[in-house]
Amino acid sequence: MHSTLVAASPEAKEMKGSGKTLLATAVAKSLEEHAEILAHVVFISCSGLALEKALTIKQALSGYISEALDHSPSLVVFDDLDSIASSSSDLEGSQPSTVLALVEFLTDIMDEYGEKRQSSCGIGPIAFMASVQSLGNLPQPLSSSGRFDFHVQLPAPAASERGAILKHEIYKRSLQCSEDILSDVASRCDGYDAYDLEILVDRAVHAAVGRFLSSHSAFKEHGTPVLLRDDFSHAMHEFLPVAMRDITKSASDGSRTGWEDVGGLIHIRDAIQEMVELPSKFPNIFAQAPLRLRSNVLLYGPPGCGKTHIVGAAAAACSLRFISVKGPELLNKYIGASEQAVRDIFSKAAAAAPCLLFFDEFDSIAPKRGHDNTGVTDRVVNQLLTELDGVEVLTGVFVFAASRLHQFIMFAGQFTE
Repeated sequence: MHSTLVAASPEAKEMKGSGKTLLATAVAKSLEEHAEILAHVVFISCSGLALEKALTIKQALSGYISEALDHSPSLVVFDDLDSIASSSSDLEGSQPSTVLALVEFLTDIMDEYGEKRQSSCGIGPIAFMASVQSLGNLPQPLSSSGRFDFHVQLPAPAASERGAILKHEIYKRSLQCSEDILSDVASRCDGYDAYDLEILVDRAVHAAVGRFLSSHSAFKEHGTPVLLRDDFSHAMHEFLPVAMRDITKSASDGSRTGWEDVGGLIHIRDAIQEMVELPSKFPNIFAQAPLRLRSNVLLYGPPGCGKTHIVGAAAAACSLRFISVKGPELLNKYIGASEQAVRDIFSKAAAAAPCLLFFDEFDSIAPKRGHDNTGVTDRVVNQLLTELDGVEVLTGVFVFAASRLHQFIMFAGQFTE
């Protein structure tokens, strides 16, 4: 038995509900019921200890380890381990020495029983499993060799997996729904995780209840309640997945209806429609293109000429999720935090695809390289170039940037218009 780390998808750094705890519980149950192992399971909810003092946390962990030793072989599961031992810069209010002390305490425990495992042909009295929201949140000593060195990432579910989750949730509620409706709903739920789909089914049930109450004969006709396509349509109205809240806006909100809001600018409208609207409406056709399609647009001009407005209109016309980022909000005083913010934005955009990622006031974060004495913006520019023109292609993500200047980043073909 080795130490295992279950992490959420890289596109979901702050996302809960991806199934980490469920997967860890299922593995623990299988080991507990295995006839040749009969492991004793010790489940530790670290989020419940997060507000305690370091001494209290150590005492609690020592008690759990003692319980595991008394009933060995045992599996110790640290759920949400990064809530008590995190390397994230978000822990500015806590004392770094406290986090370091907890990390040292955990590494000492794992090293001690790791040595016992090596001296007994790889079989030890205790095995460890942990779940974290992001692998980057965990301090490097805990994820190094001999500790939590086996990592399992849980990506966002694909369309077929989303359909299976919806089917399971409906079956769990003793309801019925046709396969065609479930397949159609699953294909429209890009970026949804298991938690989001569970909420979606609950919302669909509420919509169906209203339909049944308005027509008493509906229940008598069907016997077993049946969810219809309209129920899911009502459920998805103004509903955003957890991972996309606070960063995405509805593309078709009441203030924008599409290209009807844009007067003139015929040439610009045609260029954006060719680049964004057609590939988003006919993805199967454009997927067969032998060349890499243009997907990055730089809009430049004096203030008030309509740069931001036309981007919002394009997102509404193409029915795309709209992620708007003000340039200065990515900058951070901590070393490496600005580059991490850029990576997080692009990761979340990839999870929300198809979407339109818009950088406003782009010249504030991507000026000419060498003009910043601190080197912060130079590193941000390098990270932007890596994300825009890296090995991994941003499928379904259209990147727009608006600036008063034209020449600051037009040096590698990253922005093609």
